[in-house]
Amino acid sequence: MNILEKLGTAFARWRLRKVGQESFDLHEVVSSVRRVLVVLPPGDLTVEELDLLVSPLSPEGVTLLCVGRPSIAVDGWEVRELSHEDLTLLRLPKKEALKEFGGYDLAVDLHLPYFLPSAYICGASGASLRVSTDPEAPFPFFNLRYSTGAESLGDRCRSLGKLFMSLAWGRRACS
Repeated sequence: MNILEKLGTAFARWRLRKVGQESFDLHEVVSSVRRVLVVLPPGDLTVEELDLLVSPLSPEGVTLLCVGRPSIAVDGWEVRELSHEDLTLLRLPKKEALKEFGGYDLAVDLHLPYFLPSAYICGASGASLRVSTDPEAPFPFFNLRYSTGAESLGDRCRSLGKLFMSLAWGRRACS
């Protein structure tokens, strides 16, 4: 990590210092998700694998943020791209780009290892649950680090989908 990235990380942590300090019921959050942000890194992935991640949640809206990769068209999903032109020298999203990502209930970043620009977007997204598949991803960007042990994007989607399904089903079974 170079000096600009270290400064960017420190600045981002300071900006997000009050994010996610409230406690919450994980089952309740997962079973009441309406808007989902999924951050997708470069790599091979099918629409079916993406659907395995999101379908247990039955959300009203999904935004797919493609970072450093071509977009994947998914029917009914909003698809956006984040490029190097959208970043500052500190490798944080510019204000104009950041404004587009708010009002989510759940933010999932599939980067492994974590990637500062997308981690910051997840932290600033307003989501009460912010999930990373990197076990080393720092707080406050994420409040759930889920280590799937999977290297491929498809396997990470499948594993998170199973987690979301068990959490949502567990809440319904207890009600």
